[in-house]
Amino acid sequence: MSRLEGRRSGWKGPHMSTQGSIKRDESGQWYFIADLGPDPMTGRRRQSKRRGFPTKKAAQAALSDLLGELRRGEYVKPATGSLGAYLMNTWLPARRADLRSSTAHGYEKVIRTRIVPFIGNAPLSTLDAATLEAFYGRLLLEGGKGGTQISPKTVANTAGVIGGAR
Repeated sequence: MSRLEGRRSGWKGPHMSTQGSIKRDESGQWYFIADLGPDPMTGRRRQSKRRGFPTKKAAQAALSDLLGELRRGEYVKPATGSLGAYLMNTWLPARRADLRSSTAHGYEKVIRTRIVPFIGNAPLSTLDAATLEAFYGRLLLEGGKGGTQISPKTVANTAGVIGGAR
């Protein structure tokens, strides 16, 4: 196929440009839909939709940021589900083969007794440094049996489990 024929057919080659559109919903909020390009495994079209922007300019800025991440290869699809479900159902089972059984049991106990009761229901997409720092502070003050204090070392061990799950 000649270069000219490719242009006529609309084929953009392996480096398809990514783009998006900005629209206003019924409530007056702005949103965008970004084309993420084809899924590398299935070839199917992928899109990302983000809502709730107060102005068109804010939606445009967020769209530009997302497209920039895509161009630089830094885009990561926002995670869904809760922290507790991810740790117990995805992360720990994937790590078990590389861990001693006592280590795996210890991680499971930390997840069950320290993480899940405090922030286990938190959606993965909402976790940030401030959320984790607040969790560690609360855990230090009331993370022991019956809501008692626990040692900084225990909090550090809990942080190690969360940090290892990145």
